Amino acid sequence: MEPASLSIVLLVRGKAAALPSLVAECLAVAARHTTTYELILVADGDLEASAQAQALAASHGPVAVLHYPRHRGLRAALRDAWSVAHGELIVTLDSDHVHPSELPKLLASAPEDGLAFGYRLPAPRGPQDVLLTVAMRARGSPSPCDPGLRLVLLHHRHRDLLAPTGPDLLAIAMVYAEARRRRLPVTEVAVAARPEARAGQRRRTPLIGTIALIAGGAWLLRRLRPGAKR
Repeated sequence: MEPASLSIVLLVRGKAAALPSLVAECLAVAARHTTTYELILVADGDLEASAQAQALAASHGPVAVLHYPRHRGLRAALRDAWSVAHGELIVTLDSDHVHPSELPKLLASAPEDGLAFGYRLPAPRGPQDVLLTVAMRARGSPSPCDPGLRLVLLHHRHRDLLAPTGPDLLAIAMVYAEARRRRLPVTEVAVAARPEARAGQRRRTPLIGTIALIAGGAWLLRRLRPGAKR
């Protein structure tokens, strides 16, 4: 039986230099999974990355580009990408923290007609990661293990799980919460954090993290609570 067709949505803002290798790795992963696949590059307000993405799309058949001259935000960009994706399965990846080589773990673990979310090991412990977890709890919503990680696989029928409004920082976490609310099959899969991301975390001092938590925590929670003005 032929595996399900696949769309990989790659967020490329700020990744112009690394884009050729990222595209090659994503296409290699897709080709190992199925014969019917596409790669959608989302260049949200990054002209350099957009130019690089368009050049790569011109030389790779199954590559398309969504280009936004001005930054629209994660939620709007993802809704657009998911709406044009042709695959039965849609994987969204931001390579800042996880390499495309981790995608097969999601593909192998995704429940039928459900969703799979990645979580990083070792677990991130930065101020933003702590605040996102607290914010999901403050909303009274179930939270994934790693609410700040933009790595999710879903069936194309579930594209409407991402609401048109809400905080970008919690976009993927809120997809998880809505899937749980609808009682859809959901699994979470451990993936390896990129070495450079782990090194960046180690360079943050405890003092900086404490200051960020104290100074930004109350503001962020006010912004992320239901009904808050944005």
